[in-house]
Amino acid sequence: MCVAILKTKGNRITKKELLQAWKTNSDGAGIAWASKGKLNIVKSYNADGSMMDAEDFVKQAVRLQGKFINENMLIHFRIATQGRDELGNPDVANCHPFIVNKDVCFIHNGMINMPYSKLVSDTRLFNRDYLRALPFKFKLGNKAMRKLIENKIGQSKLIFLDSKGEYEIMNESFGTWEQGNWFSNRNHCPLRHRVFSFSNAMQSNQDADSLGDKWAKEDAEWDALEEEFKLR
Repeated sequence: MCVAILKTKGNRITKKELLQAWKTNSDGAGIAWASKGKLNIVKSYNADGSMMDAEDFVKQAVRLQGKFINENMLIHFRIATQGRDELGNPDVANCHPFIVNKDVCFIHNGMINMPYSKLVSDTRLFNRDYLRALPFKFKLGNKAMRKLIENKIGQSKLIFLDSKGEYEIMNESFGTWEQGNWFSNRNHCPLRHRVFSFSNAMQSNQDADSLGDKWAKEDAEWDALEEEFKLR
């Protein structure tokens, strides 16, 4: 199962968690954010089409979070079910995020009921045959469109981001809010951490303290990386 992550303004995903997400979803990763009215997307593929190393991609993700800490950001790690190249390898064409138009992109976790294609993923088909095929420009914030999409995607979860930096989550209640960020699932986390959810966090302060301890080491690492970034 893929993992789709929304990093919200002022928050971040630690290097440790990014590496965990890659380890359990290693068929491609991508990041999207908005800056100066434009969408920016990077994917875990080199210019020759080869996959980046996990450390290289995660280092890039950490740096981008530091540079755009005050922006919303989409982060996706993929497990390829359908949608591979002719040799059966994961490829950049099926790697998230996907562009709907110049002002909207999205990432997906789950399976959408679409015709099977060995070379094209269900997400890519959904984007091509539905979102990009609309007779009008797709925008965020339309309640009727939201209902139609959620009806089509079933238990799947989508996160959209527009060029203004605004986001919209389809089937938000199926995911988890933690530390101000939203995760489509927590399957990449060690088992003992999967049950905690800030969406249900009228739990004890002890739970929150435990989560804070969990990130203490990563916080120190983050501070060091931020200082390094400022010097460049």
